[in-house]
Amino acid sequence: MDKNLYRDLEVADMKIRYDAYAKAILSYRIILAHILVGVVPEYEGMDPEEVARLIEAPALSAAPVGTGEQARSFGIPADAVPPLVKGENTESRIPGEGVITLDILISALAPEQTAGSYRKTLVDVEAQNCGFTGYWIEARAVFYCSRVISSQQGREFTDSHYEQILTVNSVWILTDPPAAARNTVTRYTFQPENLYGEYGDRKRCDLMRVILIGLPKELPEPEESTPLIRLLTTIFSLKLSFTEKRDILTEEFGIRMDPETEGRMQEMCNWSEAIERDALERGEKIGMERGEKIGMERGEKIGMERGKEIGMELNRLENAKELLDVLGPEIIAQKLKLSLETVLGLRTGAEKS
Repeated sequence: MDKNLYRDLEVADMKIRYDAYAKAILSYRIILAHILVGVVPEYEGMDPEEVARLIEAPALSAAPVGTGEQARSFGIPADAVPPLVKGENTESRIPGEGVITLDILISALAPEQTAGSYRKTLVDVEAQNCGFTGYWIEARAVFYCSRVISSQQGREFTDSHYEQILTVNSVWILTDPPAAARNTVTRYTFQPENLYGEYGDRKRCDLMRVILIGLPKELPEPEESTPLIRLLTTIFSLKLSFTEKRDILTEEFGIRMDPETEGRMQEMCNWSEAIERDALERGEKIGMERGEKIGMERGEKIGMERGKEIGMELNRLENAKELLDVLGPEIIAQKLKLSLETVLGLRTGAEKS
């Protein structure tokens, strides 16, 4: 097998394994809770621990309607919260429209304005390397939202009960976005634009949201970004060690990992180090090859320029010899831009011969 092909296959395998571990880490309930608090309006300002209990909670019919204290007591009991989510069916298969597979799709109960009342919502979480794709990520995210909405027919609503459609939040974590998208969070929503009169109501159409989270190259300081960006950058960083990641997650976000989670994070760090090491080796090789090429090009250019200079110098010397019989050394040196010593040396040599 070709050596370069073997290396490419090896790197591809490393990246696949890294992506698999990264998605496994994202499947942890507390990580998803931080994402919901950071970008989904219904959870803004809530405690991630409380939100974690609302992910994959019992059916909406069990939701109490009453005081805020009752609302806080709702959801999965604190002592029975499994660390990993089960997730919804991530495969969307519609006859004639092909199959798409989502990274992570979860359901969660979202607080409504009425105290103690909740509405089920769906959240799709995608981790995207964001290399050249030939399309805008936003367009793909809208397509995913549309598929998740249409797949609810017969499951979340039947017949013409469109009022029962669940809102879909599609969150895209861009791990290596273009420079302009780094350290940014952008949310796209579906809302009315009143062209004449005041009729539109956002509540009637707020059924899909696309959120793009562009991670920076380096871990930002707390005051230079949002907590969620710092959390996700820590998880996906190719440069931070396992210990550094664990310390940040524990000390800044209060996320304590069980042995299984630590093992997955350690494996993820191992693969990230392998990818980083491969990138450095390839960069060094390309740099050396490029340096050799530039050196040869510069050497050829310098050689040509030096050859040209030597040719002009020899030509001036020949002209000086021919003028020795008719002009004085000082004038020859001045006209041909030679040193007086060179011209006098030519004359001495001519007299000896």
